[in-house]
Amino acid sequence: MGHPDIETPTLDMLERSGTLYRNCYAETPICIPSRRSMMTGLTARGHANRDFQPALRMSVKAQTLAGAFSTAGHRTGTIGKLHVYPPRDRIGRNATSDRLVALHDLMPTMLDMAGVAIPEGVKGCSLLAPDTRGHLYGENQSGAKATRMIRDRQRKLIWYTACKRFQLFDMMEDQREGHDLAADARQAETPDRLKALLRGHLYGSDLGRVDGDGFVGLHEPADTTPDNRGLSRQRGLHYPQVPASDPAVAMASA
Repeated sequence: MGHPDIETPTLDMLERSGTLYRNCYAETPICIPSRRSMMTGLTARGHANRDFQPALRMSVKAQTLAGAFSTAGHRTGTIGKLHVYPPRDRIGRNATSDRLVALHDLMPTMLDMAGVAIPEGVKGCSLLAPDTRGHLYGENQSGAKATRMIRDRQRKLIWYTACKRFQLFDMMEDQREGHDLAADARQAETPDRLKALLRGHLYGSDLGRVDGDGFVGLHEPADTTPDNRGLSRQRGLHYPQVPASDPAVAMASA
């Protein structure tokens, strides 16, 4: 959207016909946890999946978007995608918003648009309601690959648990996150404040990686990245992981 070289006509049409949320996050940026957040209105802590776990069953106690619509008398079905066409005058046209939103806000928003009661226990916020969120927590994976994030209205703090490293970005001035401010003495109070917010969201195995006000983390693992001439990792992490090609075999020789 707005890129000088890449054409995105469908996305541009969606922006013109609705509201563009410029600070929208997949709070657990993996496909299965993201879908769970969209369909339950819960964060990973609520639906119990912050990793790629295809066989993990969801709690039968979890309320779902389809279940809430069915209870309200709507006919629902699984067709692979969600097709929702709310009244445009309720979500704005060609508008932008800087409020902090996440995927678990979709369920309560769609229910609110349809006049359906939002089930008790849903953690997301309807985007039709006033903006009261001051910060947003995100998490990705467990163990040595785990990262945790806290984002307030201006800054984002990222914690890499294995190497005990933090990054700090000013999202108002540096949306592409190109300038790490974690070591900037002028920002001394900001990391401490965001770390306190981050610590309040930790649970499970993460609690063993903090000690009082300190972040202990894990020992940094050895780099086992293969010499991958086939570029099977060119898209970053894959779920499930794509087998690395054998660097001893010349490309196109097989």
